[in-house]
Amino acid sequence: MILELLSKLGVDKVFDYGAGIGTFLALAHTYGMAGIFADVESNTMKFGLDRIKSLGGSPTPMTVDPHLPSLPRDLDCIACTEVLEHVYEPELLIEEFYSALRPGGILVVSESFDYVDEFCAHLPTHRGKGGQRFDRILEDAGFRSMPTGFLLHPSVSVRV
Repeated sequence: MILELLSKLGVDKVFDYGAGIGTFLALAHTYGMAGIFADVESNTMKFGLDRIKSLGGSPTPMTVDPHLPSLPRDLDCIACTEVLEHVYEPELLIEEFYSALRPGGILVVSESFDYVDEFCAHLPTHRGKGGQRFDRILEDAGFRSMPTGFLLHPSVSVRV
């Protein structure tokens, strides 16, 4: 459903931060969307890129440093699925997402702590950042929530 929404919104290229095994970009390819596969250099990254290529896709690989997030600018769409829970200071990465997106750009976030107030995820620094607080973190960074029809996640936000 998210990819159908992105397609209707005219997204033709997705920057997948923390692309893992490439599931989101593999599905995006079936909707005719190109992608940037951004992740830490690893065997998982190689597997994900090979997986998408085996399906006929040709994602652009980009190695990221989770300690110094610096992304390309003027992106149309960033997908970040089940990654922020592994980042020590997710607020800093969300601010980088805002800077990287063009005005009106779309951020797709799926997190285990986006709907549970006190869920600590993998890091103690996440305690108390879930639920409505997570929504405020996105809002404070300059994002406006878009209704998706999902009760929990993923959430879709627009850079205002």
